[in-house]
Amino acid sequence: MSQPLSPEQVAHLLPLLPEVVGLIVPGGHPSANELEMLLLGSGLDAEPYRSELQRWASILTAARASTESSRRDLAQRALVMRGVPAADAAQAADAVTRDTGVPVAAAPAEPSRRAGPPWWWISLVTGIPLLLAVGAIIFLANRQRTASTTAVQPTALVNPVIGQPYPIPPTATRPPTQAAYPAPTTVAVAVPSTLPPTTVAVAAPTQPPTAAPAATSTRVPAPTRTATPNVSPTLRPPTRTPGPTTTLPAALADCPSRPGLIFGNLWVLPGVFADMGCPIGSPQNVVTAVEEFEHGYMFYRQDKGLIYAMYNDGTSQVFEDTWHDGDPEYSCTDVSRSKTPPTPRRGIGKVWCIEPGVRDKLGQATSDEAGYIRPIQQFDRGFMFATGDPPNQPYAIYDNSQHWLKG
Repeated sequence: MSQPLSPEQVAHLLPLLPEVVGLIVPGGHPSANELEMLLLGSGLDAEPYRSELQRWASILTAARASTESSRRDLAQRALVMRGVPAADAAQAADAVTRDTGVPVAAAPAEPSRRAGPPWWWISLVTGIPLLLAVGAIIFLANRQRTASTTAVQPTALVNPVIGQPYPIPPTATRPPTQAAYPAPTTVAVAVPSTLPPTTVAVAAPTQPPTAAPAATSTRVPAPTRTATPNVSPTLRPPTRTPGPTTTLPAALADCPSRPGLIFGNLWVLPGVFADMGCPIGSPQNVVTAVEEFEHGYMFYRQDKGLIYAMYNDGTSQVFEDTWHDGDPEYSCTDVSRSKTPPTPRRGIGKVWCIEPGVRDKLGQATSDEAGYIRPIQQFDRGFMFATGDPPNQPYAIYDNSQHWLKG
């Protein structure tokens, strides 16, 4: 019996669970080659990850093929026993059993509650007595008020202390609508100009009515004015210098699509857009593998089943991938397996070993192949892909001239 993976190992393998579900829903059980590509793309192609991913795929495939109504819950519990978090297990089990047409176990229906009397009947029964009680209270209160008004005679209010009627309060004097201010004092002020002096009315401070001074007219000599420089000049915003712009040919400006953010800077370089043409659609994530050699690279794309040899002199060759699951991992009969330098293996290794001239032009591998799910965008006359984690290094491979370019 195999033990479940540790929580750390499950966390590494968990991103592949949605990919497995995506393979099961349209096509049943995924093939070993498809699972192997997913493991290569995540760098988890060693045990025990390979066996555990196959168990997850078998559990979900059995749940999709089963006709039992409890298959979704069984698949969820099985994944949880393998260490998958409950939320992720529930989503995966629901996805593979959702559109098969087979009913799943439903929760028991809630027992129906006994219906009571309608609301309007309750309101009518309780409202009528309440209205009658309120009416009776109002009637008695009005009757008592009328009786008390008839019996009580008006009497003079007497001060309980001195036995005299309360004095009538004085009538409050309303304030004037406008405040009374003394008349302004007219003072003649000479203005320093060629015009005759202007008489300006200046209000004097408020004084009591009995001490208000009489208005007088006094000529005041104009003060000497000294011109001062303007020390606060008007600030003007600096002139903005336009930055460089990329001008595309008129024909390519009408392309229906634009390249992805990773490929745009490479596409607008002189000569690249002329050779590649317009983008077709948007970038797609594809299972790929890249291996670096002394004098170039080799690139594998799973969606087309093709392997490209990219030489440092700018030329390239394309080959069909003829390696399949079950074939020897190493195809070279005259080269011993080595880790330093690493011997190419699988499909890349088969092209490197058997295709004439490829090994001589590329030289030895400097690192093992790295499988990832990378963005690829097609163009009219070639395609672009990116490497790195995250992908940030674009490459262009042309169809017609059999050459390539690194961004």
